[in-house]
Amino acid sequence: MKQEQLDAQAPAGCASKGELAMGFDAVNEMCDRKEDFTAIFVGGDMGALGALRALRNRGIDVPGEVSVVGFNDEDLA
Repeated sequence: MKQEQLDAQAPAGCASKGELAMGFDAVNEMCDRKEDFTAIFVGGDMGALGALRALRNRGIDVPGEVSVVGFNDEDLA
């Protein structure tokens, strides 16, 4: 990400929330700021599920418009 000069900071105010809510809120914040993104890397699968929910609520096609990656190999994933 450094090579491509991409900012990898999480949106402010998400650190104290649960992982699902953090992913959901982070995507909504990025969309509200009209950021241009094609991929989301989330530290855990539950955060990725929250991100997927927010993208679906906004009518954004996954994986057509945005790719989502999470880690942990949770059963729900």
